[in-house]
Amino acid sequence: MNDQPLLQPIENIEKEPLNEGNKKIKTITTFSVFPLIINAAIGTGIFGLPFAYYEAGVYPSLMVLILFFIVNNITSGYVLEALSRLNILPKSFKESPQIIEENKCFIKETYGYTEMGYRLGSYPLKFFANLSLVLNCYAGLWAYVATCIKTFTTIIWIIIGNQDYCHSKNHFLDSWECQLTYYGSLIIYGLVVIPLSFLDVGKQAIVHIILTIVRFGSFTVMIITCIIQVIVDGPLTNERNVFDFYWNGFGTVFTHTAFAFVVQHTIPSIISPVKGEKRKVNLPIISALSIASVFYALIAVICSYTFNGKVLTPVTLNWSTYTGRNGGWGEGKELWFAYIIKYLILFFPVFNLTSSFPILSNTLAMNIENLFPHRYVLNHPKKCKYISRALAIFPPFILTCFIDSLEIIFDFAGIIAFFLAFTLPCLFIFMSLYRFNGFTLFTIKPKTPFTNIITSTPFVVMIIFFVTLILFMISLFFLIQETVLSFINDSSSSGSFSFSN
Repeated sequence: MNDQPLLQPIENIEKEPLNEGNKKIKTITTFSVFPLIINAAIGTGIFGLPFAYYEAGVYPSLMVLILFFIVNNITSGYVLEALSRLNILPKSFKESPQIIEENKCFIKETYGYTEMGYRLGSYPLKFFANLSLVLNCYAGLWAYVATCIKTFTTIIWIIIGNQDYCHSKNHFLDSWECQLTYYGSLIIYGLVVIPLSFLDVGKQAIVHIILTIVRFGSFTVMIITCIIQVIVDGPLTNERNVFDFYWNGFGTVFTHTAFAFVVQHTIPSIISPVKGEKRKVNLPIISALSIASVFYALIAVICSYTFNGKVLTPVTLNWSTYTGRNGGWGEGKELWFAYIIKYLILFFPVFNLTSSFPILSNTLAMNIENLFPHRYVLNHPKKCKYISRALAIFPPFILTCFIDSLEIIFDFAGIIAFFLAFTLPCLFIFMSLYRFNGFTLFTIKPKTPFTNIITSTPFVVMIIFFVTLILFMISLFFLIQETVLSFINDSSSSGSFSFSN
């Protein structure tokens, strides 16, 4: 999931190409798409993958990862194909295309998901696309707040000297001291990011380059310290064999992976500044998704094996007990270098997400504003601006007051990510072909630089659509089953506790 939000809004209000409106925008090379997609792909979602791999087992989790890698590459191509055809389609959905000019069917202008929905499926598809984007942004901001609050609370109790005091999965069951630090951390984080989110966000390219370097540096340190721990002293626990199959965790690994992987909605804005006809932008996208998949696998497999039953979400909290002794997590006072590693890993998501929150909240506000009546926005621009920003900023804090479980947040976000990553790209390419050819199963006209003779046929698009839908329904079934069983177990354990006392 993208926790390096785009510096321009994902969507413009209506019928406006993303590469218009700022004629002085700097162009980039095709190669520059690679790091931008990497930044979009490797984000907050990676913090929950080790727990998901522990729940489902490494092998089924890697199967899901490989499946997502293949399908994500296909659906990313669908977005590029649909954008290519939009350049020769009439701006109104009611107008029919006159002449198919394949030599002009390339990406000259780019449009965001909302405008793609409007041009290809009129207002119903536009509304569905915009609603999916809004919910995805809400899930991302909710994850930002919960991640930072959990980290703040852990650091406060490390300073107090009792870091294991507040580790309940439900903060309502914690003592008043834990609740005080929890809500105090929520207020402090809010005082920092809420005022920033009401300001207009400027370009912060240098800041984000630094944060990207810190991110990859931190991930590298995480991998190295885990490998050293396993070599020297083995996993922290052997509660279960993480290489076995645990199908009851399939729902968790599916939604967590979906949330971590969704980048399709960022593609139009990322490729917008690319020079020329953008005929080869698919190559850096495929390369970036390949690197992201390798990183996901490394972090998830190594961390789930190292921490086993002690794995936390976000996984960075596992470094709160890092001492540098006996491989890394041995008993005793921290060694001097352990302080550096410990606080580097703990603070890295806080710095990263604090900087990203105002940008993503402004992106969300722009999408919320798209849901307002267009005439009202024109007549009351300032009022709409601040109402939409308030609606973007405050709900994630309110939600975190009641639910701070990142497992639940990632599950919810993964459900929304499914629509952005699979459903909408399939609908976009299908409708882009339908606008030219009517309902047909095997005709691919007009062809684009990204057309694949197999995956681009309407018949295969429908197969991918329904296969991913079936997988989604299966994962949803397991997810509901896990939630119900967890609720029953929690209720029975709390009941037995009360009886025994």
